[in-house]
Amino acid sequence: MLAANRSPDSYVAGDTVVNQGDATARYSNDIELFHDPAASVIACGAVELATIEAHGYRVSRLLDGRSFIRAMVERDTFCVLIVWATDSAFRSFPVIADAKIGYRLHPVDSATTRCSALAGSQVIVHVTGRCAAQYQWLRWRRCGHADKMRGRRP
Repeated sequence: MLAANRSPDSYVAGDTVVNQGDATARYSNDIELFHDPAASVIACGAVELATIEAHGYRVSRLLDGRSFIRAMVERDTFCVLIVWATDSAFRSFPVIADAKIGYRLHPVDSATTRCSALAGSQVIVHVTGRCAAQYQWLRWRRCGHADKMRGRRP
């Protein structure tokens, strides 16, 4: 329903990308849609929320900001949190066209971003394990950056 609206400047990221495969044991209860530039967040979010409502879903807007929109989307027993947010164009690889979801963040950038964002979390072992389970070849990257974070050692 929303895949046609994705582009290299408006793409899916977060756990939706990391857990996208059919063989994964995990699933995401939210969908993160990132935009660059920030001005497109409000315009795209408004259009997509109207599209969602037109398809018979209930939308509860939880947060509206200049660069961030959060809404709960529900129908029958289905419920998902959708987030529209600004993201910088700084990444190691270009976004990837995807038949199911339009455009998505490259798996390397997605996993590295997820691990780096939660580096200060109490559950970093769980997050690193999730990333490493799907991306065995990323283990070196997590360990390689640990010495650059104050107070962290691999």
